[in-house]
Amino acid sequence: MNRREMLKKSMFGGILLGGIPVTEAINISNENIINAETYRQPKSKRPGALTICYGDICGSRDFPIRPKDAIATDGQIMYFLWPSPGRDSRGYLEFKNRDKIDLHRIVFRFRQSPPEAPYYLHWHKGDYYLYTAPGSLMERASALIKNNDQDDTLQALSDIRQAIILNLTIRGDGQKYLDQICDLDRAIRNSNNLFPFWDEYKELLTETRS
Repeated sequence: MNRREMLKKSMFGGILLGGIPVTEAINISNENIINAETYRQPKSKRPGALTICYGDICGSRDFPIRPKDAIATDGQIMYFLWPSPGRDSRGYLEFKNRDKIDLHRIVFRFRQSPPEAPYYLHWHKGDYYLYTAPGSLMERASALIKNNDQDDTLQALSDIRQAIILNLTIRGDGQKYLDQICDLDRAIRNSNNLFPFWDEYKELLTETRS
């Protein structure tokens, strides 16, 4: 993937997350994560996402789990089949090659109770919530930045940027931080050296946590 393609796929090629279609946000959050050989192939051709269960998940009519009548335990990896237009979805627990799944790269969380703010909600039906929290974004970003690779660095910066924006959703003074983010976006699009921006984003993240 060349630099232009990577910029286009990352958050830096467009506007803030709120203006990105859900399907595009899914693709961004699963860049280089989902491998067709690592999970049971569902009959549906709809896209999905690897997710970590927070708390035990009991399947129901709102969210059936395969194999039938299975219960996903806390911390278990689940393949979430993205919902149809009727918002119906389901989860798959049968995996192949589990040892090849990098837990640090899974940003989606799934639970049967409302998540604690801040978070970005991707799907909700009944008691079930699929969401992304700043902590899971930062876990992946921290893993990617260590690779010292240009594409991984850009994805890491995109993740930490989104984590900052999530923090801003529970603050009342977000505009000054959004202005700084826009300045950094512009600088990243015009720079060939991305690594120094990591520290600038970390400072913003620390400030927006308080």
